[in-house]
Amino acid sequence: MKSSEQNQNELGEAAQALIRHEAELKVINIVQEALLSGVETDEIYRLVGDYIRNIFDVQAVTISTFDYKHAEEQFQYIYENEQQISSPPRPIDNLRRKLIRSKELILINEDAEERFAEITGKPAEPVPGTKFPKSMLFAPLLLGERVNGYVSLQNIDREHAFSDHHVNMLKRMANSATIALESARLFESEKRRADEQKALLDTMTDLSSKLELRNLLDAVVERTVSLLGVTGGELAIYYENVEELEVVSSHKLGMSSVGTRLALGEGVMGKVAETRESIIIDDYPHWNGRSEKYEEATVSGVMAVPLIVGTQLVGILVSVHKKTDRKFSENDLRLLNMFAPLAATAIENARLFEAERKRADEQQALLDTMKDLSSKLELNKLLDSVVERTFSLLGVTGGELAIYDEESQELEVVSSRNLGFNSVGTRLKHGEGVMGKVAESREPVIIRDYQHWEGRSEKYQDTTVRGVMAVPLMTGDQLVGTLVSIHLDEDRTFQENDLRLLNMFAPLAATAIENARIFEAERKRADEQKALLDTMSDLSSKLELRLLLDSVVERASSLLEVTGGELAIYHEDRKELEVVSSHNLGMQSVGTCLSLGEGVMGKVAETREPIIVRDYQNWQGRSEKYQQTTVRAVMAVPLMVGDQLVGTLVSIHLDSDRTFGNDDLRLLNMFAPLAATAIENARLFDTTNRLLEEAEDRTRELKQTQQQLVMQEKLASLGQLTAGIAHEIKNPLNFVINFSDLTSELVEDIKQGLAELSLNDNGQFEMRKADLSELLSDISENMAKIQNHGSRADRIVKSMLQHSRGGSGELEATNLNLLVREFTNLAFHGMRASTNPINVSIELDLDEQIKKVKLVREDFSRVLLNLINNAFDAMKVKLSAEKKSATGSAYKPTLTVKTIGLEDKVQIIVEDNGPGIPKEIHESILQPFFTTKKGTEGTGLGLSITHDIVEAHGGSLEFDSSDSGTTFTVNLNKIP
Repeated sequence: MKSSEQNQNELGEAAQALIRHEAELKVINIVQEALLSGVETDEIYRLVGDYIRNIFDVQAVTISTFDYKHAEEQFQYIYENEQQISSPPRPIDNLRRKLIRSKELILINEDAEERFAEITGKPAEPVPGTKFPKSMLFAPLLLGERVNGYVSLQNIDREHAFSDHHVNMLKRMANSATIALESARLFESEKRRADEQKALLDTMTDLSSKLELRNLLDAVVERTVSLLGVTGGELAIYYENVEELEVVSSHKLGMSSVGTRLALGEGVMGKVAETRESIIIDDYPHWNGRSEKYEEATVSGVMAVPLIVGTQLVGILVSVHKKTDRKFSENDLRLLNMFAPLAATAIENARLFEAERKRADEQQALLDTMKDLSSKLELNKLLDSVVERTFSLLGVTGGELAIYDEESQELEVVSSRNLGFNSVGTRLKHGEGVMGKVAESREPVIIRDYQHWEGRSEKYQDTTVRGVMAVPLMTGDQLVGTLVSIHLDEDRTFQENDLRLLNMFAPLAATAIENARIFEAERKRADEQKALLDTMSDLSSKLELRLLLDSVVERASSLLEVTGGELAIYHEDRKELEVVSSHNLGMQSVGTCLSLGEGVMGKVAETREPIIVRDYQNWQGRSEKYQQTTVRAVMAVPLMVGDQLVGTLVSIHLDSDRTFGNDDLRLLNMFAPLAATAIENARLFDTTNRLLEEAEDRTRELKQTQQQLVMQEKLASLGQLTAGIAHEIKNPLNFVINFSDLTSELVEDIKQGLAELSLNDNGQFEMRKADLSELLSDISENMAKIQNHGSRADRIVKSMLQHSRGGSGELEATNLNLLVREFTNLAFHGMRASTNPINVSIELDLDEQIKKVKLVREDFSRVLLNLINNAFDAMKVKLSAEKKSATGSAYKPTLTVKTIGLEDKVQIIVEDNGPGIPKEIHESILQPFFTTKKGTEGTGLGLSITHDIVEAHGGSLEFDSSDSGTTFTVNLNKIP
């Protein structure tokens, strides 16, 4: 049997076990009742802590959980000095690490500070607001293999304060508390998640219903504050093009931050935008990254998350609190991170909705603007309308419009509104001022502080403009001008949306301006063309030169609406200009002569290029002959007909405010050729009339001369023919004389014989009778020969008479070979009878098959004589040259005359072995009056007449020539 002491011990242990069990159950009940009552987790920790403190009757109790992610312990419950204490999280020390590794209780009942330092490796330091205990007991909150935290009992005053019973009891209670607290945490977590999801759902529903961006932005901040139970917050939108954030909504920051702009990396929001990572800052006043723009903020803690849709940063959402004991937890960050994509999506949707609505409004406004501008074709009204439409569309103070002049590469302001001064007429070079910079770069520009902008033009010093936005007006690659919007309010800044809208308006304005310019140019061109047509009709009707010259100057002045002008005619022979008409120059310049390069007109005549002199009084090239004129500006153009300079036309004005421009020069250049042509026509008309009169006189003289030349040619031909005929007649005459003399001798012999016959006997008579008969027979033959040669001479004389008088002019069948033979001989004998005869070998090759050919004998005889005589002349030249050469002469002149009968024609070929005809005169030898003979040796009509006679017979004359001689071929048709 057990002793009473043993029984008492067993009863004591059983009682202690019962107590431990009850305590264990009590902890569980406390947690369950708290959960059923809807008590928060913090309150559950307090209830459990208070129960443990009462059970163990200790001075200090701590319940702590481990945050392994941040290697911290978070104090859920601390009680000491008869009060509950709050303490921030602190890093897990080596004592707690030992507890985590061993998963066993740690009991320190004596030498607490030394034992603690031994375990941790550091001097003992109590939790802020507490004393370091004399006795400590740590029980791990073990869930499976994981130590979630610990429960600690501490005695501040004495050592060995905790018995085995305390250790066992705390161990049992810690195990029960771990399960109960984890259940509470899970329950709390699920409940919180459900609440959060409901809150997020409500938030999403609320935000989705707000499409007005301004209202939505404020709603996002308000919902964030409400969801997290914080003091306030703010929201910034990110502008990717400038890489900046702009605060668009702010709540209870202790300052107004709306409108604040932050660069990437600047302040909390700039850092989050740069890293795309969330951030919690518990001590914002002492945070090194704090922006100077938030010096006035009274915020204690800050939590910020990026608002991202896909990979696009929409903005930054910030939550703040002002309580120093309020810390942002991981749960806060998790909840804000859950809310962020909803807010980002809602903002982006609202931005898209507002952008679409704004775009629709803008498009409607642009459509109305386009309709309005399209209806205006009068350029000046359109330019003003463009400026008015611009500041109406953008809601700005005013603006101005400049048109670009491609030639001068300058901008000229043509419309201005509300700049503080009138800028119309101002001209700006490339790169000068805002508009010059835009014209040069072809890029839009925004200047937010124009008063301090370094590129400001001196021409705009009087303006009080604050902000400027300018865009180029382009049609394709062509710069039309520059459009500027301005505001005077220093609180009004131009934004990207303003620039986008102005950029949308700019091409409409540019197109409208260009269309109006084209319309005005076409209308102006039509007016100019009508004026030019009237001018041309007027000038064309004036053929009297004096009247025309004055009319040209008057028409030019009227066409250009200038003060006056003058006209000078160019004299090519003197290389001078002579002023022939002048109007309103302030001096009489008619008759003034100017050399090339002298004065305006001389320079234009020299260069053949137009010129504009805008300040003639100070122009260095001014002629001394024009010192008296008060002309301000001069424009001059050359008067050209083809490449020929006719003269120079000048327009002038006396008004210093009137300037000549490109349009004036273009119009004068259009007028110039009409004037030049009219002047040249009048000069030609005048010259033609004079030449006609001279031509009539010369024609009469030429006709007389021609008749003389033709007669001379005929006489020359007749002379050559006569010489040949004389030579031809000489032969038969010699025969006649010789035979006459012989016949006379025979008659004397007969007379003597008859006298002797009467004296002799019969025998002698018979013999003399026979001699007498023979003599009479000889006389008869001689008479026949005399008659034959006489007839030949008669034919020669008749042929000469026919050649000199001319025949009937009718074609007659003629023996061609006989004609060729006869006139070849006549030509030869004529040459031999001349003053410079040569020996020529004549070769006749006549085709006996040729019968008769129809021709005019008298005319065709000239053809043969001209061709043969030209051949003799050519051979004379060559023979003379051969005789003068050092080698002596082996040259034998030879003339070959052929007739050839072909199937449908006959040919007469006259060929010599003379020097030939030079190639450079081949085309000229058949022309009238062309001759290579010196002095009066030839008239130049021989071959021309020959050619005409052959063609009159329906034939053709051809020639071929080389250094070895010349061949002329006459082709005649056969008799059908």
